[in-house]
Amino acid sequence: INTIPGFTNSSMYPMMWKERGVSFTELISRLITLGLERYKNSQRTEKEFQSSLKF
Repeated sequence: INTIPGFTNSSMYPMMWKERGVSFTELISRLITLGLERYKNSQRTEKEFQSSLKF
């Protein structure tokens, strides 16, 4: 499944990173790492708020 159509090693986005010295493989690794960190952080965020105030 290609969730990002056109995202290949010859697409514009990876080519821009290549100009900065980041290989396609490293770019993919960085994106996966960032995604995993973001998911991990989202799991730590409290999504409910308990209050003793009466409305």
